[in-house]
Parts: sequence; C-alpha cells; structure tokens
Amino acid sequence: PSPPPDTITMASTRSRSRSRSRAKSPSRSSSRSGSVPKKQPKLSASKPRRASKATKPKPKTTKSKKKPSSFTWFLKNVLERKTYIDGKPKPWYRGVIHGIFSAIFFVFTVGSFTYNVLDSSPWPCYGFSLLLFSKFFSYLASALLHLFPYNTVAAATEALKFDLIAISVSIGFTVLPFTLTSEEAKASFTVSFLSILLQLICVQWQFRGHVGLDTPAHSSELPRNGIMVLQWLDTSYRVGKATSYSTSWCFACITYIMSFALAGPVTASHHEEPVHFPWHKRGVWSLHEDFHLMLLAADFEMVAMAAKFVYST
Repeated sequence: PSPPPDTITMASTRSRSRSRSRAKSPSRSSSRSGSVPKKQPKLSASKPRRASKATKPKPKTTKSKKKPSSFTWFLKNVLERKTYIDGKPKPWYRGVIHGIFSAIFFVFTVGSFTYNVLDSSPWPCYGFSLLLFSKFFSYLASALLHLFPYNTVAAATEALKFDLIAISVSIGFTVLPFTLTSEEAKASFTVSFLSILLQLICVQWQFRGHVGLDTPAHSSELPRNGIMVLQWLDTSYRVGKATSYSTSWCFACITYIMSFALAGPVTASHHEEPVHFPWHKRGVWSLHEDFHLMLLAADFEMVAMAAKFVYST
C-alpha cells in the first residue's frame, strides 16, 4: 500500500535540510571522507616584521700575484733591456764589464786601506789605495750609467755627466802612488784637483739646457776633451819619469791611446749601434764594448805597475 502524501513531503524536506547542512559544514564531510583540513594561520595583532637587511656581497678573493725575484728583475730590467730611456740602443754586455770590475776594485780598495792602517804604511802605499779607489769610482759611475734602469731622461743625463767627471778622477789619482815625497804628492794632488774642477765646469757648460745621452748640438765637446787629454799627458809623463819609461809604461800608454781612438766613433754613433768588426753582434757586443775592454786592460797594467813600484821601493 502507498504511503500517505504527508509522509512523502516530510521526507523530502528532511533530505533537503540535510543536504544544506552538509554544504554549510564542509568539516563534517571531510571528516567523514577521512581527510583532515589544514589549519589556517592566525593573523597576530603584533607589529609587522621588519624587512631583513640586504646582505652585502662578499668581496671576491683574488689570488695574489707572486712578486718576481730579484734575479728575474735584474735580468729583465738591467741585462735584457734593448734601449736606454732616450731610445739609444743598448747591447746585452753594455756596462757588464764595468759592473763586475767595480766590485773587484772595491774589495781591493778596502783591503788596501785596511792593510795600510794596520801596518802603518808610508805615503806611497796610501797613494796606491787612492789609485784603486779612483778606478772603483770610475767603473761604478760607468756601470750606473749603462746598467741602472732610469725612469726619466733627465736622470740618465745626470748619470752621463757623473760618468764624464769620474774619468777625470781616475786619470788624476793615477799619479799618486808614484810620488815618493810629500812635496811631489801635494803638487800632483793640486794638479789633479784643478783638472777635475775644470772638467766639472766644462761638463756643466756643455750639457746646459740639454737632456739626453747624445752629444749636445749647441755646444762643443772640444774644451772637455782638451782638458782630459792634457791631464792624461801630464799623468803619463809623471808616471813615466818615476818608472824610467819602462816597458810596462809603454804598453799601458799604447793601450790607453787605442782605447781613446775607439771612444771617438762610439760617441759619434748615438742612435746607431757601432758594429764594424767580425766579432761584433748587434744587440750583444759592439765597438763600445771593445773600448771598455781596452780601457780595462790599460788600467790593469797601470795598477800592476803601481803595485810593483810602491811595494818594491
């Protein structure tokens, strides 16, 4: 038998109310299905958080470059330099001879002075020590001119002037070991001092207003060379007179003259390397090195002659 109509309407209204309640409360449906809803974060009434400060980027650590050793610096800036600061070509061996023998003359100078002080030696022995000092002084000036890497042309010009004056010191002090009396020593020292002073004046006059290693075009080098030749002639005469114009004296004078003859073409060729003989090699050895080698041979002969004269008398 069919139910009465009142019961049907009541069942439909109950089903509708149940569906509405299910729609309004999703938690029940979710709890029934077995899934747990995520809790929503509660907004706190506290002050808002400050934005975090931007972190500064860390500086990149770069590997420190190793400094070149002193030997590497010496090879690169002293020996392997192809030109001077003003563009003049510089061979590999330019100044090496004078650099080595300036150290040798320095050792012998210190040893000679020490021996003379300890032994209470007479004047000619001190004159021999001054001769060694003059050779050390001249060779050191030449080594500084040719080997030191100057940063400015003006500094290299001052080194050239210092080298020219040191040549006069070397010539003037050569006669001192051959003076046996105090009067001869005073006379020789006075002549040497005046010659060095005149050479200083001539060098300053020649290079006035000039910067560079070349010969100044506005002034002549004749006064400077003339004083140097006269000084050398006076020294050679005094030494020859003291040694009775021995064979060693003749050999030393001839060697000096040959070295002076080589110095002329060297001075004339500034921007061109003087390469004339078969043993010359561009960038390695030239006429300037022949001049230095010849001058070294003459100086050694003079030093040996002075040592023999002083310590035999």
